[in-house]
Amino acid sequence: PFLGMGETAFEFCEETQYQSTECKDLRSLKEGRGEVLSNVLSIAQYFVTFVFSFACSFLTGLWFHLRPVRRNA
Repeated sequence: PFLGMGETAFEFCEETQYQSTECKDLRSLKEGRGEVLSNVLSIAQYFVTFVFSFACSFLTGLWFHLRPVRRNA
């Protein structure tokens, strides 16, 4: 039920300390799946950053390798 609200639902539950079933589900969701999701996202972020930097360095090296290089003394 809180999916569209995002963090406001968490803040509402924490501020009011309202012990409803929604807030308990939300807290367990935040502690359980939230950690897994953040771990997956951080791993994906590192992976994308690594792939992007590798692709950039590879393409740059390929570009400098293929173009006629002027070697200045």
